[in-house]
Amino acid sequence: MNKKLLVYLCGVVICFMAACSDNEDEQTKPQEQPKETPEVITEVVETLEETVPQASDFVEVLKKADLTGVTAEKITVFAVRNELTNTRANVGLDTVSVKRHIVVGTHKKEELTDGQKLTSVSGEQLLVSKAGDEISINGVVVAGEPVQAGDSYIYVVPKVIPAREPGSSEPILHYTTLKVRKLTGDDYGTSSPLEGVVVKALNSTRDSLARYETNSSGEVTISHASDTIFYQLYKAGYQTYVDWNVDGKIDENEQIPEGGLNMVIYTASGNKTESCFMKEEQADDEMLLDEAKEQWQSCIKSFYDQNRVLNQKLCYGFGNFSYRNDIDSCSYEYWRTAYKAIDLGVRLQKKGVNVDSSWKDFSNSVQIDMSLIYADILGFYSKVMIWDAESDRFVSDMNALIQSLDKVVKELPEQQKGAAYAIAARVYLSKKEYQKAYGYCKKVMDMGQYALVPNKDVFDSQVNKSVLWSGYKDDNLALKKGTYYHPVRYQEVLLMYSEAANELGNISEAIAPLNLIMRSEGKAEIAPAGSTKEEIRKYINTLFDTYLQHEGLEYQTWRRWGILDAKIGNKFGYQSPKNSLLPIPKAISIQYPEMTQNPGYYY
Repeated sequence: MNKKLLVYLCGVVICFMAACSDNEDEQTKPQEQPKETPEVITEVVETLEETVPQASDFVEVLKKADLTGVTAEKITVFAVRNELTNTRANVGLDTVSVKRHIVVGTHKKEELTDGQKLTSVSGEQLLVSKAGDEISINGVVVAGEPVQAGDSYIYVVPKVIPAREPGSSEPILHYTTLKVRKLTGDDYGTSSPLEGVVVKALNSTRDSLARYETNSSGEVTISHASDTIFYQLYKAGYQTYVDWNVDGKIDENEQIPEGGLNMVIYTASGNKTESCFMKEEQADDEMLLDEAKEQWQSCIKSFYDQNRVLNQKLCYGFGNFSYRNDIDSCSYEYWRTAYKAIDLGVRLQKKGVNVDSSWKDFSNSVQIDMSLIYADILGFYSKVMIWDAESDRFVSDMNALIQSLDKVVKELPEQQKGAAYAIAARVYLSKKEYQKAYGYCKKVMDMGQYALVPNKDVFDSQVNKSVLWSGYKDDNLALKKGTYYHPVRYQEVLLMYSEAANELGNISEAIAPLNLIMRSEGKAEIAPAGSTKEEIRKYINTLFDTYLQHEGLEYQTWRRWGILDAKIGNKFGYQSPKNSLLPIPKAISIQYPEMTQNPGYYY
């Protein structure tokens, strides 16, 4: 036999015998049985998936963890929410540390005591700290009331519970000292301690910590476990200010609106001292008309500038805006600016009651501006807080907005009704109540006071036939189209009319205003007879982008048309559908619990 062939056959035999041996080993080796998840853990997972979507990341880690050693029938779970994923807050959450978030037995918040120690299923000790009604576990605040999963409890916590040094019994608390100073001028040198200021403190989970009152040194010290607290100052006849830009001076833009909240944020352990300031209010009955007009012009101009800038950020990424990093701060700043103006407007309107006609005329113009602010807030948030004169408080009620607009329309003199009609149409269009929007636009058109002015000329004069509401000098170099900014124009009314008529099926009525706009610009008609509803929608879109762009309306309009996602795509960190509305600022949700958060955002 060939020697090479013999070697080959021997190799084959050896490989065959080895394979047989491996198969025998596999057959005789006992199969590893899958680990069975305890029923109590399964109940928790199912409940979290159904009722706590903001803890989905925690759930995925929990599913992977080996919890076969959990034999308890009742447990308490501290589920970490997703909000701060990939930040310092969730560092260290894995299949080992997740066991630190599970303790044997059920624990109600009211039954926990300061200094109490709980034992987790990992064998680690967790220290309970209590400051007023605030409960924390190893320094992490426990939010709200528990969700039940069978006989077990689930709490939501804002970040991963850290490990503690063995034997450590020191509670994890911060101490924030507020120093309240009375200002008699614009800088700190004219300030003095203010005694008797009521301080209301809340933690990051909207739980009240305590009510304090400043001592003779103007100070209070707040103990808390939360790494973010909110506080509110009150003293009759005083306004609150914070030095936002830390320039050693206080100006009117640094005023906290009545009932507003300020915050203190900790990024490390330790304590903080914060200075805040209060000024005596000028009595409204001492305010002269010229002074009132000056204050209002400054305040409303700040709002309109802010409104346009925010729209540019959301739609075009203006100023390197990022939805991921900047949405919360932008929303807070916008809301603060808007309601600072509303707060002043309410005061000025109260002053305008039972006074001369000049004050009354001014009060009417303030009311139009306030209605515009409400409409713009609605466009960004799809909800709004309205000042209710009868109850003398803010209410979160869409009916209150409608009633406010109806009241404005009825009470305003004829020469100011056009602006009120247009604002009402904008609000109804945002709600897709096309018949009412159509009716208000038609009222404007039937007044016969307004006509189209070429777009290149409309911004060069304060008053012209195309302007329904104006009076604001435009010095925003990045956005200006001319000398003046006009919050309400006839072009917008015609486009709203066309949109409403089209959606109601009145095709011929929808075509006419579109062609009217084109003729006024010296261009050929855009919408021929026989156009379809979808074609008219495209024509409206084109004219809007051509003539109303960069005036603060794109974000809300694109969302109404259902094209916001397509327009922005995945630019600037935009996420759909979450970022189609702005988040309600946390401070507002604390102050007004009825103001529910928009979908996708969590506190």
